Amino acid sequence: MKKLIYISGIVSANLMLFGSMFKVQHWPGAGILLTLSVFMFCVIFLPFALWSSYKNSSPRKYSLLYVVTFIVFAVVFVGALFKVMHWPGAQFFLIIGVPLPFVLFLPVYLIQTRKEKNYSIVNFMGIMFGMVFIAVFSVLLALNVSWNMLKNFENQFHYNQNLVSNIYAEKGNFANNENVLQKSEELCKYIESVKNEILSASGNDRKEMLNSEIKLMDNTEIPSEKLFGKENIHVLDDLDKKIISFKETVLLSNLASNELKELTKSLFEISNNEEGIVNWEKKEFIDFKLIITLDALTRLESNVKFVENEFIAMNK
Repeated sequence: MKKLIYISGIVSANLMLFGSMFKVQHWPGAGILLTLSVFMFCVIFLPFALWSSYKNSSPRKYSLLYVVTFIVFAVVFVGALFKVMHWPGAQFFLIIGVPLPFVLFLPVYLIQTRKEKNYSIVNFMGIMFGMVFIAVFSVLLALNVSWNMLKNFENQFHYNQNLVSNIYAEKGNFANNENVLQKSEELCKYIESVKNEILSASGNDRKEMLNSEIKLMDNTEIPSEKLFGKENIHVLDDLDKKIISFKETVLLSNLASNELKELTKSLFEISNNEEGIVNWEKKEFIDFKLIITLDALTRLESNVKFVENEFIAMNK
């Protein structure tokens, strides 16, 4: 049994280490490594280690404490796995896992060891430190961007994408070769190309995107690479120039009403103070997580198509 305990402990620790590293780097296989490590720890190492300790104790006592220890460790580790993997029920595990060491383990430990002659305050302090560490670790997991927040961005992304598709459908045939339409088409095609590159790199199917969950929603490496690392070309700089060009074209058009020009100014404003121009990236891209980046790009595209649609409607 000792060999099994040693092997399972070493393997689970290494799997957890490499799984954590893979997760931080957003490398494929992180979820598998973390899941295997927690499974091996909770199903093999922890129960066998506790049983071995109980079996070798003389006399055998504190059986309830061993059971409670297993429950607390299992709930905390499984809860951490659910939170890291963004699985349903993570919040439930977190709510239970944070207070569990204090409301379950600590009372049982104190009751079971209250008559122990060799009781040491050092052991008690070590246990308290471990429980505080577990509690702080669990709370730090909650400080990460909430999965519910990412789901809200995903819903908003789907809504804007559907809006863009509907506006495309309502455009129909417009004979006027006005520069506004040319600039709009050029800008939207560029935005679509950037989105397609991000979706493709993250393993999302462009055709099924509207009807399925976006993969790797919290990934930041892919958007950063596509927006900043494409052969030293700053994609957002090019996008910035195309937006300014589109806005100026609308403002200079004789076929655009004053109301549409004011609307265009408000939708594509890149300066908001008297001291100078504020980088529009900081306003539009509040975070470079994949779903937030896609939502920002789709929102820009929907604004462009909205202005284009209004321009077409007033010139029919």
